[in-house]
Amino acid sequence: MTLGASASASISAGGGKVVITKALSIGAGAALDVNDDGFVYDYTGSSTIATVRSLLQSGFNVGSWNGAGLDSTAAHNDAAMSHALGYAEASSLGVSSFLGQGVDTTAVLVRYTKYGDNNLDGTVDIGNDFGLLIDGLATHASSWMMGDYTYDGKVDLGNDVNLFLRSYLGQIVHPGLLASVAPPQTVVTVAAAPAVPPMDLLFSGSNSGADEDNAGIPLFD
Repeated sequence: MTLGASASASISAGGGKVVITKALSIGAGAALDVNDDGFVYDYTGSSTIATVRSLLQSGFNVGSWNGAGLDSTAAHNDAAMSHALGYAEASSLGVSSFLGQGVDTTAVLVRYTKYGDNNLDGTVDIGNDFGLLIDGLATHASSWMMGDYTYDGKVDLGNDVNLFLRSYLGQIVHPGLLASVAPPQTVVTVAAAPAVPPMDLLFSGSNSGADEDNAGIPLFD
């Protein structure tokens, strides 16, 4: 697949589609819109994951998802700003099938999914994803699979952990709904959940006095 300078191409929206290519060249200012679908770079020889990550970092465009490279109209239009394009080596995930398509060990997989879906299975969970995020924090990792959801080459408490929490907690029924199913004359007390910084703060530049691992995020005292 080749896109010349400033050219554009897109995968039609609707989910479930996968584009597979054995070669990829995206010129300056060009963009491939993955939309809400999947993409497979089935390479030969050395891994191309660094190339894919660079294209995603450009498409990410500080959370707007409208940059050059690999971008996503679906993520750009997501008012909750909870979706992104995750990526990983098929060999690292240990999978031979991706969105219904067979893949081998020399393939980089890209999927429209929620921030925090480290293993690209479509859900954000404690058992797999949170464990990978914690490992990523401990080992100073720099990939989506290990928790770098902003493609900046590091896993941090400011952006990445907050993005995970927003996605994971967003899958849980709001505690306030419990009151509607309580027996008559039963008082239900629900503790307020800790506030999560707004998404515009998550992708902002930096705060005066904040260290680089927490850039753009108000620090706790």
